[in-house]
Amino acid sequence: MAPRFVLNQNPSARAGAYRERFPASQLFLGPSWALIRREFSLLQDCETDIEYDVYLSLGGSDVRELTFSLAWHLAEAGLSAIVGVGPAVKNRHSLMVNLESLPGVTCSLPLEAPYNMARSNVLVLGAGSSLWEAAVLRKRCIGLIVADNQVGPAESAVQGGLVFRSLDFRHESDSVGFGTRLLDCIREAISHARPHEQIVGTAARELAGSIVRQLLPD
Repeated sequence: MAPRFVLNQNPSARAGAYRERFPASQLFLGPSWALIRREFSLLQDCETDIEYDVYLSLGGSDVRELTFSLAWHLAEAGLSAIVGVGPAVKNRHSLMVNLESLPGVTCSLPLEAPYNMARSNVLVLGAGSSLWEAAVLRKRCIGLIVADNQVGPAESAVQGGLVFRSLDFRHESDSVGFGTRLLDCIREAISHARPHEQIVGTAARELAGSIVRQLLPD
């Protein structure tokens, strides 16, 4: 059975592919329909003082276990960093203890992410839905690709001006090498203007209204 509504918030989503499979479905495609947490919407028009050079987060689980290595490179470069540690990260407590031992590095809990992203100069994020939250804040953002399904959305987000740069770490095994690549990209981002493109963080309300209007009888 074909769905009545199709939502895909990725900028690489294309109507043609869905039209072939679900010709009668109503499509909500692209980051203008990104479901943004309310906390980010509230911060969208606020001017927040910058307290950190970098906000780093590899998502809820960090399957490649890159967080500490990347944070170490940031600390070695003399950058202040606040690091988001997801709830499903392996050995989470010991990781946070080790992170806090690095000079200039502070840990951030998931609930603190919106505010801490807002008060950071450059965001380094796993290339998932957090990229659209960064775009709501109009932040210089570097998306780290660690899974095959992140390639298309991340590259499209860069081309569309929502994300400053994407770095593909899927096959990277040299920690020194990817640390150097990341630092070069961060330095470039710091000197770059904030992105002009921005996602409006009210799509959830607009989407709900559109669906309700379709479902209610005339």
